[in-house]
Formats: sequence, C-alpha cells, structure tokens
Amino acid sequence: MSVSKNHESMLINNAMYLLNFVFLYDLIVYAFSIDLILKEKEVIKSCYFSIGAIDTIISTASYIQRNSKLCNPELNYDHILELEDTYHPLVENCVQNSFSTEGPPALITGSNMAGKTTFIKTIGVNLIFARTLWLCHAVRAQLPVINVFSSIKTEDGLEQGKSFYFSELERLNTFLELTEKGSNCLLLIDEIYRGTNTVERIAGAASVLQELATNSIVFVTTHDIELASYLSSKYEMWHFEETGSKTHPFEFKLHSGVCETRNALKLMANMGYPEHITKRATAYALEMEAD
Repeated sequence: MSVSKNHESMLINNAMYLLNFVFLYDLIVYAFSIDLILKEKEVIKSCYFSIGAIDTIISTASYIQRNSKLCNPELNYDHILELEDTYHPLVENCVQNSFSTEGPPALITGSNMAGKTTFIKTIGVNLIFARTLWLCHAVRAQLPVINVFSSIKTEDGLEQGKSFYFSELERLNTFLELTEKGSNCLLLIDEIYRGTNTVERIAGAASVLQELATNSIVFVTTHDIELASYLSSKYEMWHFEETGSKTHPFEFKLHSGVCETRNALKLMANMGYPEHITKRATAYALEMEAD
C-alpha cells in the first residue's frame, strides 16, 4: 500500500492496483490488523489512559507556571465559602475581591458593567478549579465540595419555539427540582427573569429565590433592588458601586449592602443619544419612581 500510494511510476501503481484487485490485499491487512488490536486491547487502553494522564499533567503544570497568583484550596463538606483576593483568570488587569459566607445566599445588585456577572463567574470557575485541579485563583480559598449549576447567558431557542423567558423558566425549574431532592449545590443566577415585565419578574424571583435558599448556596445578580425587601431574612446583600468618574466609572469592588444607584440612562447619554431623548427618559424615570 505504501509503495502504491507514494511511488510516482504509473506502471507500479497500476500493478499494485491489479494485485490488490485480485488478492484483496487491503482486506487481508485489515483483518490481520483488527485481530492484533483485539489481542492487545488492554495494552492499547492502558497506553491511551497513560498518555492522557501525562498530557493532563503537562497542561496543568504549564498553566501553573503561567499563573503565579494561585493557591491550594481547603475543601470542606459544610457551606463554608471563603475567597481572599480572588479573580477571574480570563480578565486582564483584574480587580481582586474577597468574599466569605457560611451558608446564607447572596443577592448582588449594581449598575450595568459594574462587575456583578464577572464576580459570580469567578466563584463558579474557582470552585471547578478547586474540585478538578486543586488550585484556585486567589491568595487563600476554603470551598465546599458541592456541584455547580448556572443560569448565565441563557438564550432563546428559535428552532424549539422557546422565548428567552421560557428558557430561563426551564432552567430555574431544574434548580427547584434539585432543591426538592435535598441536593446541596452552588447555584449561579445572572439577572433573574430579566425576560419578562417588572412586576411579575420581581414577584416570581422573590418566591423562587426564597425556595432555592433552603439547601443550596445561591449567588444571584439583579438590577431590581426591590428584591432586597423580600429576601432580607434569607439573603446577604452585596453590591458593586460606581465611582462617578467618566474615565473610570467603576471600581469593581464588592461591598456589603444594597446598591442605591442606577446608570442605564447615563450610559445612553455617554453613548451619544440625543440630549432631548435622555432628558425625557430621566423625567419618565423620576415620574415612575414617584408613583
């Protein structure tokens, strides 16, 4: 076969083709090869897993060499989650944050682009790193041995005829089923029920989040600061603040309590929207808040 495929002489190629046609050389070689593979199946499997293990170890060692700010976490079977100066590995020039809890879930509020979603992703990524590679992007870490589930960047399904809100309903219903079974999980929820109207979003989110807090550790982000009044007995309140600076509008540092500021209309103005539109929007916002 090697001679047939690599030799430039047409005479030799044709001769090999005729020999193969008469004696079925390819099929004979195939039969012998399969027989040898079956006889050495366990050896081949052992080699396969050994090479895979070596490749994994090399990749992990290379990752550790490229990232100096790593620690070996302490793992526990309680709901203790402590991260000191933690950060997301994919964010350049990242701002480090510290967080500590022994059970109560966290409701995280803040303006657009303030760092809410990146923070809960940081929690999830570091827990996965801790469970798989026994390392964390932090100065010190103590993490629970639990599974991670997320509802982040949920998308609609055009082919299935599902809206964004319906897809989110399905995902959070899965979380409720896990809670009913008594499963201890880390649940990461970004902008809960943002696909529906304000009144029903707040009402539905408050009811669901109260239920999810029964067994699991929940990190949920939202723009709806009204949720704080419904969840204050079960959730710790955290937020990200604005700096007031146009060049560096956010500090990306986690603070205790509920965020009292909004920036959606400011972003409209900064993006160059006509002034009369942003002024009218601001007037509408003040009118709705008064109502």
